[in-house]
Amino acid sequence: MALSPFWLTVITSLIAFFITSLGGAVVFLFKNLNKVFMQIILSFSAGIMIAASFFSLILVAIEHSKEYGQNPAMITTLGIFFGVLFIIFMGMAIEKWLVKNKKFSNLTNQNVKAIISMVAISLHNIPEGLCMGVAFAGASLLGGHEAIVGAVMLTIGIGIQNFPEGASVSMPLYNSGFSKTKSFMFAMFSGIVEPIFAVVGYFFTNIISSILPFLLTFAAGTMIAVSCIELLPESLENNKNIATLGLGLGFCVMMLLDLLL
Repeated sequence: MALSPFWLTVITSLIAFFITSLGGAVVFLFKNLNKVFMQIILSFSAGIMIAASFFSLILVAIEHSKEYGQNPAMITTLGIFFGVLFIIFMGMAIEKWLVKNKKFSNLTNQNVKAIISMVAISLHNIPEGLCMGVAFAGASLLGGHEAIVGAVMLTIGIGIQNFPEGASVSMPLYNSGFSKTKSFMFAMFSGIVEPIFAVVGYFFTNIISSILPFLLTFAAGTMIAVSCIELLPESLENNKNIATLGLGLGFCVMMLLDLLL
């Protein structure tokens, strides 16, 4: 606690990034992925993303919007809606661009889906990083031991939930044909935005705070859309009971991490 709030922002957000990378490294533990196992992984990832969109993003956005005198119903509705639209149009644009660009002609449809999923999780990490920075900036203004501890606990909670999110980036990428190293690197890059935007949130708290509820729900919309468009359809191709079990398990794991931490 002898460290300044700024350095606590930097250090704890880097720890959160490290945990994301650790989750992505799970891909090195597996030699081969059979269809049943990938069904569980994909549906588990969808459950994680849906739960994170609600407990990590939407609920937090509602609380922030109330604090700033905004209409939570309007903010959450617009944010989620535009987040869903963004993923739909981004997916169409990426597919169109890849078809035209001969350099990426060897990428399969499964590759594209995994990349879109990675982009959605990266987007979701941006407002989480901003939350960290805003929390520490607010703690520095309030002063006192309790305010700093509260900001640290928020960051630890975000960091721990990053572990399954890192795995939910690397595993689908590996399943779609990327090497283990590339899958891990993409998972790592999806988390690097958190410490970057934590610093941005710290220095631009007054500006960021007012638009943070929209950013949070926008990220939630992107994650819900990716779960519905990319992860769930593929996981339901074979045994629907296994896919449903994976979805429920992923949702419960992320929900417990958010509620307990």
